[in-house]
Amino acid sequence: MISGMGLNNIRALRNSGHIPVKKINILVGMNSSGKSTLIRIFPLLKQSVEVRTKGPILWYGRLVDFGSLKQVRSEGGEDVPVSLSFDLDVSSKLRRAQKVLLKDTVATHRLSRNIRIILELDSTKNEAGRVSKVSLGIGRDNVSIIYSANKAVKKIVINDESFEVAVDQFWYGDVESKIPRLIFLSREEGEGGAFFIEDRSWILGLIVSQLRLMAHGNTSTATLRLVAKELAYAPAVEFKRQFSGLTTAPESLKNDLALRNANGPSLTKLRSLLLLHALPEIVKEVGDDFERFAKGVKYIEPVRASVERYYRLQDLAVDEIDSSGANTAMYLHSLDMRDKEDLKQWMKSNLGFFAYTQIAGGNVEIKVVIGSDAVGRNVTDLGFGYSQVLPVVLQLWHSCIKRSSHENSAASIIAIEQPELHLHPRYQALLSDVFAGVSHALDRQSRRVPIFVETHSEHIVNRLGALIASEVIDADDVQIILFDNSTGVSKVKCVSFDDSGVLAESWPLGFFVPED
Repeated sequence: MISGMGLNNIRALRNSGHIPVKKINILVGMNSSGKSTLIRIFPLLKQSVEVRTKGPILWYGRLVDFGSLKQVRSEGGEDVPVSLSFDLDVSSKLRRAQKVLLKDTVATHRLSRNIRIILELDSTKNEAGRVSKVSLGIGRDNVSIIYSANKAVKKIVINDESFEVAVDQFWYGDVESKIPRLIFLSREEGEGGAFFIEDRSWILGLIVSQLRLMAHGNTSTATLRLVAKELAYAPAVEFKRQFSGLTTAPESLKNDLALRNANGPSLTKLRSLLLLHALPEIVKEVGDDFERFAKGVKYIEPVRASVERYYRLQDLAVDEIDSSGANTAMYLHSLDMRDKEDLKQWMKSNLGFFAYTQIAGGNVEIKVVIGSDAVGRNVTDLGFGYSQVLPVVLQLWHSCIKRSSHENSAASIIAIEQPELHLHPRYQALLSDVFAGVSHALDRQSRRVPIFVETHSEHIVNRLGALIASEVIDADDVQIILFDNSTGVSKVKCVSFDDSGVLAESWPLGFFVPED
């Protein structure tokens, strides 16, 4: 799950700044101001992890079309890297920093719950682009991994200290992953000639050298190596707590370590070296969580499929709502009886109508029952808005409300463009009630799936304010992300509601009505 994000040098967004992610995020702004760019980053990531790609990002795919990396760059930003930043909440895991083919290992490491990932992308001849730099913010520790054009790692910078590749080493970035896996290789000589093996013994040597500066002069190298293997990378305060439990360290060294400032230069250097040793596993963990997040994106596009009177019956299991809503009929038809009843009651309660399918002559038709009507009517005989809002409603229910939705769909974020299309203002406002209800349902499940909505509807915004004023939802759970290009350069501002449901800032002049 992400708790923040930022985009640089992507179309209209030269620098979005840091954007916190709330439970409900409403994107508003004039056309060509960057709001569609931001919300489409999510399906862009999803389509990039669904298939194998030449570059890290699939700019043109089944969900969105950004063209190529060259076309993505902001005007005037040809020499500036394209970058995407995400604050990713990862579970606090313990992993052993294993050493392949060698016996030298250090202890386990513990990640901070929130890690900032910044991917910098640069051009290549095939226009797919490549990762030129990965930056990680792990608590107070900052890591930068700089890559060359041939997938090799040029250097690693941890807390302003640079680590360069030695002549007998090769640091490799495995580009099969969106965040390249990191592998430290050293050159060895054998009967058949030179070969490379994974090797981190040189880092262990650096850790021992750092301990030597803090230990009594008589402490043997063998003892310091044992101490090094007991130490684990962790955030500063937690890192210092482990000193009292060291079993191989002389008392003099334990006392010296315990007296030092957790954020002082000596312990910072020691932590940096332990972080360097654990970095391959940390990068893999972060990369796995990042790809899991991308796969969990649920997206509804603005131009949704036209509804048909009848659909050819297909006996297919439908695991996901198509981004255009093209499989709406088959999704409804594939639900079991209990899910159909659950969906019916949820739609009646939240929207005042519900949809179901009926087989007619070997075909499937979507029928809608409105209010207290006794029978349903074919959706094509109703206003166009019903067919357009159905994919939005079904995506929310499937990802967040449906039984076992947290297991089956693994939604990480829901991105919806212009849900208000062809809807009466009352139903536009009612969508805000649905968003609030979904948010409450997620709270009850102890899940957090942020909802992003790109809209031109003043009714959606105003209704959210009214729901806050009536204490249906918390002001802290909602934000308006305002995109303003009135000066010629798009600026992004996050605006909150107060407890009375009033926006903290006024709309820019001419935002909803023309200027006089």
